Amino acid sequence: MDFLSALSDDERQVVEQTIATLGAKAESEMKMTMVNKCFNMCVTSFKSRTLDRDERVCISNCAVRFLKAMDRVGMRFAEENSNMMNAPPQ
Repeated sequence: MDFLSALSDDERQVVEQTIATLGAKAESEMKMTMVNKCFNMCVTSFKSRTLDRDERVCISNCAVRFLKAMDRVGMRFAEENSNMMNAPPQ
């Protein structure tokens, strides 16, 4: 049974808004983590105001790897969630 269907319209709206807010916060935190990890790993010199070629390539590769890993984690989470929702009650 969908637990939202047992709620009033106002309660449902509050729950949906809370879920949306938490999702936006999680996305923001994930992006900040990516920026921090890639910056700390790739930017090694502060001789110039701009990134050199190696730093740009490193940051690009780091971001791609990070986003692929997060996509994979999200897919596994969705798979596990689906398995739990489809499992017979105990």
